[in-house]
Amino acid sequence: FVFIPIPHQFLPMKFKFVHRKFFCLVLILHLGFGQANEIPKNDEDTNSSLPAASTTPDDDLYSYRYDVLELIVPKHIKMNDINDYHEIVLPAYSNTAIQLRQMDHHGRDVGFALIQINAYEYNITLSYNATIIDGSHLTGRNVGLVLYGDGTLYAFNTNVHEDVMVSLVLMLYNKTAPLPGGCNLEFPVEISPVMNLTLKESTIEVDTPPASLAKQIPPPENQCGKSNLRYESYYLSMPSYDFSQRTYFTYIRKLISYANAKASGQINNITSPLLTGIKRVYDRQVGRGMVFVTVAFDPANHGFSAYVPVHTYACQPFLNIVGCYEFNIPTRVLGFIITVVMAAEIVVGFCPSVVKAFICGGIVGAFGTIKA
Repeated sequence: FVFIPIPHQFLPMKFKFVHRKFFCLVLILHLGFGQANEIPKNDEDTNSSLPAASTTPDDDLYSYRYDVLELIVPKHIKMNDINDYHEIVLPAYSNTAIQLRQMDHHGRDVGFALIQINAYEYNITLSYNATIIDGSHLTGRNVGLVLYGDGTLYAFNTNVHEDVMVSLVLMLYNKTAPLPGGCNLEFPVEISPVMNLTLKESTIEVDTPPASLAKQIPPPENQCGKSNLRYESYYLSMPSYDFSQRTYFTYIRKLISYANAKASGQINNITSPLLTGIKRVYDRQVGRGMVFVTVAFDPANHGFSAYVPVHTYACQPFLNIVGCYEFNIPTRVLGFIITVVMAAEIVVGFCPSVVKAFICGGIVGAFGTIKA
């Protein structure tokens, strides 16, 4: 509502003092609880600019829209680094063929190509086959598969009504680089260069499936148990309550390659006898995005490779935005008590009421925005 003060010259003398008090109480509510309820909203503009799919999925739920994209291996290869990067839209209910070209011609010194997709907001599926078959695909927001030469992967957006913005990345590694996820026992694809992220009540657990020696290196009798590879884990914290598309892709890119991770990320070498395998544990900060990546090293053959980064907001901002803002009950109760005390003091006290109103409003606003 709008409060319009009445000029004092039109009020009887006995009402002037009460009028000032009422004005101050309204000011308290406006400054205090108005600030406490100001919760930033999700970046809804990110999806409004996405192009619409050319076919409506409801017309034929068994027919994907089909597109073709090409990734060309350049003449001058950046070994063990990003060689192609695109941010594209996968239309709703579509199957996009990703064709790797010129690997056999330009990539004679390349051991393998890692094609990865990082999706914003929704899951997608990356597959070796034109249809989704068990054991040949990975599903999630951060997925990738390995190719050893020219070939085709398929990116499925199975969301019936939602276009999905993704980053498509081509990584090329030399012939001594270990295969990330080459000794995987967690995921359905034999070589799965992705990580498994689990949200606990107060922590985030990131598991990395073990790597294997490069395909060109003669393996020991049991290479998955005797390869003596070592690992480094990097992470980045995003700005709190920033769920925008641009920030997501910017921070993912900072950890895509080992060079980027070393330059921009923070290393986590904390281990514990209680942690089995290649596992790292981080504090869970609800509403604050975090990106993680693991790099595998082969000291004997001087090779290294990075897994596909994995990301979490530690909440579900696109399904339940309120759940991403921590609510500290004791602090709010204390703020309410202070408000009541200050309001009573304004009514019966002798200090300038306008000054008290501003002080009280500021205190309530400060308490209202404190998170746990």
